[in-house]
Amino acid sequence: KVIIEFILYPLWDLGLKVGYAVRTYEEIILYSKKDQVIKTTILDARIIAGSKKNFEKIITNYTSEFSKDAINFLKQKIRERKKNIKKIGFDYFQNEPNLKESQGSLRDINIIYWSLKILNISKKKGFNKIENFLNKDEKKKITKALDFLLTLRCFTHYISQRQNDKLTFDLQKIIAEKRIHNKNTDINFLVELLMKDYFAQIKLVKTYSQILLESIENIINKDLILRSKKITANFKSNIFKNIFENNFLPSDFRLVLNNLSKIKKNQLLEKKNLEYFKKIFLSRSLNKFLILNETGLLGKLIPEFSRIDNLPQFDRFHALSVGQHTLKVLNVLKIINSSHGKDDYEFAYTVFNKKPNKTSLFYAALLHDIGKGLGGEHSVKGALRAKNIVLKLGENSEIAEEVFWLIQNHLLLSEFAFKRDIEDDSVVNKVCQKIDNINRLNSLYLLTVADISAVDHGIWNEWKAKLLETLYLKIQKEILKPRIGQSLNNKIKKIKEKVFLNSKKIRKAQMEEFSKNTYPNYWLLQNEKSIRFQIENFFLGKKKETRFDFFIKKIDKNNFLEIVIVTNDRPSLFLNLITIFFSERFSVHEARIFTFDDGTVIDTFIVSIDVNYKIENIEFKSKIKTLKEKFTSLGNNKITKIVNKNFSLKKRFIEKIDISIDNNSSSTYTVLEVITNNRPGLLYDISKVLLNEKLVISMAKISTNGDFVEDSFHLRNEFGMKVDNKDEMIHLKKKIYHTLKEGLKNVS
Repeated sequence: KVIIEFILYPLWDLGLKVGYAVRTYEEIILYSKKDQVIKTTILDARIIAGSKKNFEKIITNYTSEFSKDAINFLKQKIRERKKNIKKIGFDYFQNEPNLKESQGSLRDINIIYWSLKILNISKKKGFNKIENFLNKDEKKKITKALDFLLTLRCFTHYISQRQNDKLTFDLQKIIAEKRIHNKNTDINFLVELLMKDYFAQIKLVKTYSQILLESIENIINKDLILRSKKITANFKSNIFKNIFENNFLPSDFRLVLNNLSKIKKNQLLEKKNLEYFKKIFLSRSLNKFLILNETGLLGKLIPEFSRIDNLPQFDRFHALSVGQHTLKVLNVLKIINSSHGKDDYEFAYTVFNKKPNKTSLFYAALLHDIGKGLGGEHSVKGALRAKNIVLKLGENSEIAEEVFWLIQNHLLLSEFAFKRDIEDDSVVNKVCQKIDNINRLNSLYLLTVADISAVDHGIWNEWKAKLLETLYLKIQKEILKPRIGQSLNNKIKKIKEKVFLNSKKIRKAQMEEFSKNTYPNYWLLQNEKSIRFQIENFFLGKKKETRFDFFIKKIDKNNFLEIVIVTNDRPSLFLNLITIFFSERFSVHEARIFTFDDGTVIDTFIVSIDVNYKIENIEFKSKIKTLKEKFTSLGNNKITKIVNKNFSLKKRFIEKIDISIDNNSSSTYTVLEVITNNRPGLLYDISKVLLNEKLVISMAKISTNGDFVEDSFHLRNEFGMKVDNKDEMIHLKKKIYHTLKEGLKNVS
């Protein structure tokens, strides 16, 4: 006891966290039998001080005790690791990775070491030659990876002054700077080099650990097939065929990985190999295509892909490296094209069943980000490169042109769906000028869905799905039945007829009376279902002199709400409503405002609980109840005040303020677009500037992309006109810029 206290107390006094156990020899063996963690820990045991004789006795007896059950122990370790990997999925290539637990990290090096140690303990036939599982060259590579990962982990612990295995963006900057002592080099470039090295190392570790575990399992299952240890011409010409036909063993994997330099690109471009490459590429299996990437064969066939494979994305919007994001996009398309697609992507599944050109769609998915890291617009640069790649792979010019178009426009639908008013016919017409046929619309829609879904967990949601679906249907309708020369009055007349005919409550006289107060935009800039709901629920009874009616409806399983508020217009009403949402930590995704001739205003909002603030232990029903209470108070002229805007926020690593004004995409509005760092109270601050400048906000759309938010405001001046005066636009930009700059200074 005295010796133990002598060792532990000074360590505790130094503030160190010490994991320890004090056991007799008998207890070591006994507890090892009962506890797998303890059994695994003894594999790592090494003597630091004390009796070498006693230590060797423990290890000898431990080895003897567990040699008879070593194979079962090994099976347990393999199952345990596979179970953890299944939870991770694609996430081992995270831009802010876990150095210890992610696939390809220190935990995989542990499993390699433990497996080899257990094999040695087992002394079973077939397991006696360790070089069959890991040769000297492979050991060197893994040792190098271990040194690299341990160095990074030491850095993260030391800089953080605590145990910290998360390699966050701010730590990447500090480590990258210390790693290369060159003050004249751009810090982002240094971070890119660091993370490229990291991704290369974990890819190697991940691959070797998979090969090792599969080889062991094959021997355990007595399914050992010996291959030649030399890479032959016959092997090269049948590589893709063997992968496609599930005839590619762990030994083949090692053979390719260790002899990649001996495989030439022109050998992979041979007719037979290309034929099977395309079968793999277009099949519903992603695993076979992943083998191409993990062996390096994909980078050999398409060298341009190897440039983006380990390319990090320095933002919190994209969770994965460019290459892994790309592979995930391809995977989503394969899911949509499978039986699972009907459950996870119902509308996209129906679009895929319309038989778009699968070849051009899949090539566009594989190459849509090939222009990243080249500077400028990656869609433009990538489209040209992709076209040349597709032609080199033996596709015809028609496929190549379609791939070029899809990549050049792969952001088009999301730009309009999430930033523009898709109820505005002039906006839909702008999109239709670029999408001139249904086949292109189908392919572009599917590519957009897959691209957004592969960004990060939670980015794809039912609200975004609905927006894209609505835009798709509007474009489809315009392509199939273009409305040429139809007057606004005729459009409104047809909308009113549909609303009236589909309602069981609205009488003709009521419809005519209601219409007297409305302006054309009320009918033209929202769907018929919303109009019918508003009339039936808010306007069929006796009109109140002062009113404040509201309706809250949950619109999907992810806690999105649609809120309709009908009241008499008043100064700062929009700001007051934004304040209520902000005070309850709701994120606003869309706001739409209609004002009537008699001063009645209808505000509709799409909101969700703001996940950035990790609100815990608060039931959703309770949140809605509080929201209703605050609306009622506002109706009684009791204003909610913002007490504190400085909620804790993730550390900002890039400051961004980008303001633009668009007078082209809509014939109705001036669209103000603001891209800046996400922070509490941002929407409130921008809205306040706009209202102070006597601008009418007809609609707002808010898209949060990691650290950044993209807000678009559809504006008119107090006379109902667009904001097209150059001096006014410059003045507005300056005011918003100053407000955003001050807001960033004040964020804690």
